[in-house]
Amino acid sequence: MAPIVAERDGIDEPPDTAISFPAADDAASTRPCRVLILGGGVAGLTAAYELRRRLGSRAAITVISDRSQFVLPQGLLSVPFDALPNMTGFAVEPALKRRGIAFVEGTH
Repeated sequence: MAPIVAERDGIDEPPDTAISFPAADDAASTRPCRVLILGGGVAGLTAAYELRRRLGSRAAITVISDRSQFVLPQGLLSVPFDALPNMTGFAVEPALKRRGIAFVEGTH
């Protein structure tokens, strides 16, 4: 298993907290690793999509968010000028489901 580590200038050793995922050809690994992402904002959705792209079926990814609707804050600026509020975002669950990512709406 090779850890996924962000590149850091001047540091050759991966940190002790590096996350390891099964290699694509690792026959000993029969279960996908489980990844839980807290938050369905820009960073959370980007992390979920990127992990799905990199890991494919080797990971069961779940996003937990307190909102079922993603809203791009910059898009709200156009609402007073005839844009419809529903045009500034999208429903999170269907978007994640299309990529095989689970979604749980929670409360804080």
